[in-house]
Amino acid sequence: MNGDHTSMHADTGVTSGLFVERSLNEIRFWARIMKEHSLFLRLGFRAEDTQLIQEANQFYRLFEQIEQTAHSFNNQTDPEQIRRFNSEVQLAATNIFAFKRKVLGLILTCKLPGANNFPLLVDHTSREANYFRKRLMELNEGKLQSLPDAIIKENVFFLRIMADHAKFIGHLLDPSERKLVDLARNFSNDFDQLLYQARDLESMRPQSQTVPLLDQFLDQNRVSVTSLRDFKRTARDLIEQCKIKSIIHPLLADHVFREADRFLEIIDMFDAHLTGGSR
Repeated sequence: MNGDHTSMHADTGVTSGLFVERSLNEIRFWARIMKEHSLFLRLGFRAEDTQLIQEANQFYRLFEQIEQTAHSFNNQTDPEQIRRFNSEVQLAATNIFAFKRKVLGLILTCKLPGANNFPLLVDHTSREANYFRKRLMELNEGKLQSLPDAIIKENVFFLRIMADHAKFIGHLLDPSERKLVDLARNFSNDFDQLLYQARDLESMRPQSQTVPLLDQFLDQNRVSVTSLRDFKRTARDLIEQCKIKSIIHPLLADHVFREADRFLEIIDMFDAHLTGGSR
């Protein structure tokens, strides 16, 4: 599970069983996310962008295959086999990262007028690919961060992801859905503030890495992430039932819900490690 590495230090390494379990957990979650990114990008291209559409389709098939392979392994699979698999997947994540940055460059230089992918959305998906790539490298190299460093870094990463999601939802809802647009804007402001707080805590390291401060940091973030997760679940259900006006693909609504759910799991795991499982 994401973040399990944080209870250990780099010099102690990680047991082979835990290495296999964590590797498969990361790949099963993020390969599906990468596969869906390929679909969302493709949907945003213009009909004439045949080369980009073809590349997106290739990435979709690649990550679908990776996802299936990850589900064919289990926690008893030979660690060496998983190590090799991690390297293959890391290469795929690096390649989709490069594709996303190429698309971002095309959008920002006005080479795709009329296409429907926001630059921030493309940047957002590339940050997730980079996160995935680095996580696999860390696992294979056994370079594990200490708990306080990991808590702050993971929260900085995910708080920005959540703030972005709120902005995308606000922009992809029909403007006539005024109440929901307002709600999304409020979430965006809330997560911007939480992100600034997290970055302040980061710049105060290592002095800021006390158990009481980190515990309060996690508790505060949990409250907001839970509210956003519930909002996303409601939005997803309304979109699936065709009860609201938007250009949000039902899969995108479910996609952002799953990412919020994962962030909550990570917060809970960190809290358990931090407080010695006393909660």
